[in-house]
Amino acid sequence: MNNYELIMILNPVISEEEVRATTGKYRDMVTAAGGSIVNEEAWGMRQLAYPIQKKTTGIYHLVEFTGPGEIVDQMEIQFKRDDVIIRQMITRLDKFAVEYNEKRRKGEIGKKKQAFVADMTAAAAENKEA
Repeated sequence: MNNYELIMILNPVISEEEVRATTGKYRDMVTAAGGSIVNEEAWGMRQLAYPIQKKTTGIYHLVEFTGPGEIVDQMEIQFKRDDVIIRQMITRLDKFAVEYNEKRRKGEIGKKKQAFVADMTAAAAENKEA
């Protein structure tokens, strides 16, 4: 079983139910192929770096999963048929990326970690002044 990360950009004009149905369809594809969902995050509506299909925003969704390599080919075929998905990217993760994602989910990396470092720096500055 390989580790993968899927980022989908969905059409911004669809309803919340359609977003859930579309993401559920790809979740079901993974589980039907014998894989499992490790993590899923709905990032919501975001500004695109450049217009895609005359749209400047998109609904971002991240899915981390494990599965056989054949599932990627099946999913890519389905992505091409689905007009709700305006962009997608599936990346195979190595052991370092898997470890990084685990730390990010636990909060050891990212905003919480940055806030902790800022607090420690401020405390160190106060100790120097005293």
